[in-house]
Amino acid sequence: MTGRNWTRLLAVSLAGWLCLPLAPARAEDGYELWLRYPPQEPAPAASTVAAIVAPGDASAMVEAAISELQRGLGGLLGAKPPTTDAAAANTLVLATPAERPELATLGLPLDGL
Repeated sequence: MTGRNWTRLLAVSLAGWLCLPLAPARAEDGYELWLRYPPQEPAPAASTVAAIVAPGDASAMVEAAISELQRGLGGLLGAKPPTTDAAAANTLVLATPAERPELATLGLPLDGL
């Protein structure tokens, strides 16, 4: 390469570096990268999920599921749904039919759960 070609290469490289943004890039951590819950536009009605029903003696795994549901639904709907003991309209039931016998009265296909 001649001196003139090196000068061009250097000038093009320098111009490329100057085009980079001056602000530092913000990287999402692993959790935010995969489990983002941005608010939905238009925002759904807050009553979409009014509450979460879970077994009274919830295990650590069920507690983690409740926490993640509240985080996700809180982000998507704009408000965290509370936990409750009684199933009602617009509640998300986090239990098996053995844990909540009243589910059998709803007429849903729950065989095998």
